[in-house]
Amino acid sequence: MDRRVAVEDMVEGVVIGTVLGEAVFSALRRLAHVEASASLYGTEGAPEGGKS
Repeated sequence: MDRRVAVEDMVEGVVIGTVLGEAVFSALRRLAHVEASASLYGTEGAPEGGKS
């Protein structure tokens, strides 16, 4: 029984890590896109608040 619980806990940790990791990478990807757009097109005329 202890081994089964350990495997379930391990799987739960992997799933949580995957979900949270994907959220972090998505946020970093969006920030990189904003930075690349600002570098390419400049920031003049950009709406305040950072959202388009």
